[in-house]
Amino acid sequence: MKALAVVTALVLLPVVCGSGMQTNTTPVRLALVAHPTVPATAVDMLTVELGRDSRLALLERVEVNRIFREQALSHTGKDALKVARILGADGLLVLGFVAGPDQTNLTLRLLSANTGVIIGSTRTPWSGEVSTE
Repeated sequence: MKALAVVTALVLLPVVCGSGMQTNTTPVRLALVAHPTVPATAVDMLTVELGRDSRLALLERVEVNRIFREQALSHTGKDALKVARILGADGLLVLGFVAGPDQTNLTLRLLSANTGVIIGSTRTPWSGEVSTE
């Protein structure tokens, strides 16, 4: 998935790590949130790839989903940012789908959990399953 290289680069931007260049070796804490229509296979693939990078500390999806349930929040917008902040994440990676007439794209947006600013986004064609929830 070519988007993985883009996302990894985006995650390591100083905006997520704080102001200025990060000088310590503390991994960036990243929460991954997927819209309910994103199939688990896409989330699993991304989790495995990002999990290989020692500069990242992925928050457990079980914990992320537990907070969504406990707080009765949706998997979008300000609610996703709230969950990332509750869990002490530095960044929030939001996965979604955009369906067009000819192809479906997996979209990825990286936000600073502290400020809510979109640091970057990308999309990549997706030929796998798509849920209709």
